[in-house]
Amino acid sequence: MRQDGDIPQVGEPPLHSPPPTVPAQYRQEIPQQSVSPPPIPAKTATIGLGFYLQWVLVNVAGLIAGCIIGAIAQTLLRPLGTIISDQVLAATMGLTIGYMQALILRRQIPISEKQWMWGTTAGACISLLLSGNNADYTLLWIGPIVGTIQSWIMRPVIKQAGWWILINTLFGWLGGIFSGAVLVLLLKNQKNV
Repeated sequence: MRQDGDIPQVGEPPLHSPPPTVPAQYRQEIPQQSVSPPPIPAKTATIGLGFYLQWVLVNVAGLIAGCIIGAIAQTLLRPLGTIISDQVLAATMGLTIGYMQALILRRQIPISEKQWMWGTTAGACISLLLSGNNADYTLLWIGPIVGTIQSWIMRPVIKQAGWWILINTLFGWLGGIFSGAVLVLLLKNQKNV
C-alpha cells in the first residue's frame, strides 16, 4: 500500500549534482581583470587645535589625578621617611602625567608608551632628588630634566626635538598650555620614518 508521502520522485536530479552546462551560444564571457586592492593612502595625522586641546586636557587631568593619588600614597608611606614618601609622590605624578600624555601622543608619532611613561616618571623623581631639602626647587629642575628625557624619546621621529627641552624648561609647569602649542609645531615637522 502506497501513501501520499511515498510518491517516487522521477526525473529530478539529486540535490548534489552540478548545474547543467550552458551552450556556447548563450554564454557571456567576462574578461579577467587583475584584482588588486586599491592603494591605501598614507595616514596623515591631524595635528591642530583638537590635538592641542587634548594635550592641555591630559596634562591638567594627569596633574590633578597624580596629585590626588600621590598625596594618598605619600600620606600612607610617611612613616617610612620623608625621602621615600616624597619620591612616591613624584613617581605617582610623573607616571600619571606620562601615561596621559602617551595616550594621545602615540596616535601621532610611533613612540614607545612605556619609554614615555617611565622617562617622565624618572625625570620627576630625579628633579625631586636634585632639589634637596627644598621641594619648591623641583619646579626649576623638572622642566629641563623631563624635557631632555622626552626629547631623546622623540628624537628618532621629530626633526627639531631639541626645542622640547627649552619649552619644558621655561613653561613645562603650566599644564601643557605652551608645551602643547610647541608640540603641535614639532609634530608637523616629523622625520620620514
